[in-house]
Amino acid sequence: MKILYTEEEKFLRSKYRSMESRVRNNSYYSTVENEYENERDFIEYWIGKVDYKANPELDRIDRNYGYSKLNNQWLSKAQHKVKSSKERANGHATLFGQYGPKAISVQTSDVLRSQPR
Repeated sequence: MKILYTEEEKFLRSKYRSMESRVRNNSYYSTVENEYENERDFIEYWIGKVDYKANPELDRIDRNYGYSKLNNQWLSKAQHKVKSSKERANGHATLFGQYGPKAISVQTSDVLRSQPR
């Protein structure tokens, strides 16, 4: 029997699988945890809370912590780009240049910590 998914469920499944792939296969994410129990837990939590038609990005509010219900938010691609640029400018990012990854570490801004979740 074939399972039929709504467009929103397909979107969330895709985002979950991308997140899982990053956590498992990208060395930058080697210390990042996925705190969702499974794909179904992720979908059930986010269904109806995301404007999936806008194709937003799943973002970790605080990059020092993993993917979790309390540390995730959805940003437009433009918002995500601005946030990532600000984090890099503050020195909290891994920058990928022509010679490979270069880790730079500082504290995450208190502004990001105070954002509603």
